[in-house]
Amino acid sequence: MNRSYIAWTILGLFSISLMYVGKELADRQGLLAAFILSLLINSLVYFYGDFRLKKLFHSKTIEGRDPYNLNLVVDQLARKLHIPTPEVLICDLSTPTAYSTGRSVRSASLIFSKSLLEKLEPEEIRAVAAFEMQKIATHFTFSASLCSAIAAGSIGLAEKIDKLLFWKKNFDQNLGPLTGLISPIITRFIRIVQNKSAFFKLDKYASELTGEPRALAQSLWKLDSLASTQPELVPKDTAHIFFINPLPKYGWAKMFQTQPSAKERIEQLIGQYPI
Repeated sequence: MNRSYIAWTILGLFSISLMYVGKELADRQGLLAAFILSLLINSLVYFYGDFRLKKLFHSKTIEGRDPYNLNLVVDQLARKLHIPTPEVLICDLSTPTAYSTGRSVRSASLIFSKSLLEKLEPEEIRAVAAFEMQKIATHFTFSASLCSAIAAGSIGLAEKIDKLLFWKKNFDQNLGPLTGLISPIITRFIRIVQNKSAFFKLDKYASELTGEPRALAQSLWKLDSLASTQPELVPKDTAHIFFINPLPKYGWAKMFQTQPSAKERIEQLIGQYPI
């Protein structure tokens, strides 16, 4: 089953449940109110999730000189995949990583952190771009955006309730009680929609697109090492969208490491680890 179908199915079941509860509580008026609410939630998930991910890390389009030839690289890959060339942006994340977003191949964007461009060799940057382009071509970015929107609503609400009920406590180092209860459910949902086999297939397709599986393996190895030494506390609901998850690999953040490890991906790619 397509990953985005799974996410929409869960949203549909939620909407049906909401309308059932509304009808039970207030008959026709409750049913109408629940229908309007579910319509608003689904519209928000569909439109706002993508827009938010694109703007969240202060991403900017490349203006003037393109020292990394990103636009040329992405355009060449798009031609090979027979899809429209996505918009290319650079964000100010300190951790070297990349991600893509978009409701469809026609509205997609590919975002690189400046630190990634400074740390990787040209063939490794091309390999990362190929991976993200495969995500766009297979609608993986759409399902990631859906997951992010659902996670943002669920975890965000839980965090606000925790702060309201336990306002004297600092939850920077630990999750609040409700957030700690909701988070495993959300991360399990993300793992179902975006399972390990999907990542292994994307790695395989990306290496076939460039013809350089070792370059992709090297980029995974380098970026995972850098993320381990230079982690970044990105919003919890965005951790799954990145080429390499920038969250720390310890404490509560470990729960949000939903992608397969770099070690697993490298072994699947070239049959050995370390490189």
